[in-house]
Amino acid sequence: MTTPSGEIFSPNYPGYYPGSMSCTWRISVPVGNVIRLTFIMFDLEDDPLCARDFLELMDGGQDSRMSIGRFCGNRYPLSIMTATSRLKIVFTSTAFSGRQGFRLRYDAVVGNKALFFY
Repeated sequence: MTTPSGEIFSPNYPGYYPGSMSCTWRISVPVGNVIRLTFIMFDLEDDPLCARDFLELMDGGQDSRMSIGRFCGNRYPLSIMTATSRLKIVFTSTAFSGRQGFRLRYDAVVGNKALFFY
């Protein structure tokens, strides 16, 4: 995604997301900007290690290994700002869990500092 702002939803949102799937989104905004990610709704299967159904955020985009975090259940930050102009988002689900999934918004913001608001 290369637009300066937008929304990302789990598959079938606002209905229950399907099981046994993996989805990847890549966001890229102009150099000199960072990405502000705001969670609007978040409801995944709960797991203490977030090993089954989870949303993982990786700063730096396509080949990034710098994980911002892995989120599941209803534990998530309200807002995140990346350190770079690229972000990779991976959603993974195992078996069907009867959960609604997630909805989040991203915006390009002029700046260069990573911030996490819980």
